[in-house]
Amino acid sequence: MLDRALVAKQLQQSSDALFYDSTNERNLAFKTLKSIASNKLYPAILDTANFVWPLVRWHAGLDDVFTVEPCDKAYRVLAVDGSQIYPDRHRGYECFLINIGVVELSYKVACRRVWLVSFPRLFTPQSDLVDQRMDEERVNCHRTEHELLAGIEHALVMREQTPDALMVFFVDGSLIFWHLDSKEPEVKQRFLTSYLILLERFYQARIPLAGYISCPKSRDLIHLAGFELTRTGQSQLSISLDRVVDAAAVQNLLQVGERTTIFASQSSIVDEYPDHLKPHFCYLNVGDEVVRIEFPAWVAQDQEQLDFILSVCIDQAQKGQGYPVSLAEAHEQAVVKGHDREVFFRMLDTMARRHLGGQASNVFSRKLLRKRRIGV
Repeated sequence: MLDRALVAKQLQQSSDALFYDSTNERNLAFKTLKSIASNKLYPAILDTANFVWPLVRWHAGLDDVFTVEPCDKAYRVLAVDGSQIYPDRHRGYECFLINIGVVELSYKVACRRVWLVSFPRLFTPQSDLVDQRMDEERVNCHRTEHELLAGIEHALVMREQTPDALMVFFVDGSLIFWHLDSKEPEVKQRFLTSYLILLERFYQARIPLAGYISCPKSRDLIHLAGFELTRTGQSQLSISLDRVVDAAAVQNLLQVGERTTIFASQSSIVDEYPDHLKPHFCYLNVGDEVVRIEFPAWVAQDQEQLDFILSVCIDQAQKGQGYPVSLAEAHEQAVVKGHDREVFFRMLDTMARRHLGGQASNVFSRKLLRKRRIGV
């Protein structure tokens, strides 16, 4: 039971740290980035830079702003999201479940339709697992794989249905697979290879895709500003940028419906992508917030495709009252709520009793059984 009075007291004591006003730091970051933008020789400086963080590269001018035209075209949007039921070590069952939500929406097209569905998949030691491990990080790797797989399979069906219709595929989150950087080499290689094969299928079919990141916490531009402050002997100021993120730094730059220049990620994991699949990104003001939109290099290099994706991002955010309606609905299809989780484990319990002659409790931990029998 939560002691609310004690929580309220602790919140009051921590209010200065929790509700920190970072206006000065945001202004410093913005001013520093403007200074970098005015130095036409800066790309050459970056080529010889030695900094603790990878330093982002960009197209056009660093502080250039581009207007995204409203979406007035007919289009179809496909969005996926995933959720999971992690293995429960207290029950002793060696399995986990991944649930993929898929949403297809059509606007102003002849065969207009709304399609919402979810696809659960059970994983056991006999499934296609890397080394039979079932920790939460491994489950997350499989979830990302199946999100992309569901995306390309349904996108190809949509393309066959309406070959001439404009189409975009949205995934909730990044196309930079940061989570693989810390994995064992064989695990990293297995999943990265799979992810890139799936991204390649989008490229071969010329189906544009984008990762939509709401409330982004990325700091590529902040690291760039920190490098400049350090380079110019102001390293003490760079420390003050620790609480600032990119979206806050560019907030004063962008009006609603405007985007930044295109940036190319320099993350170490990106080095292993083929050139045409390397993730690029920009920051976009969709009205309620500044979001980060990621897309492969081949989309970044196609101005028409890029403009189309970004206009759909704004259109979907407006239709969803601040967040893309397609991604919001995909999340609703994918999410496994507490009741669903309990139903899943009751199914397992029933089957265990059937197979173990009524002795299913033998595989439960004492902790789980004790929690089921509340008493003093």
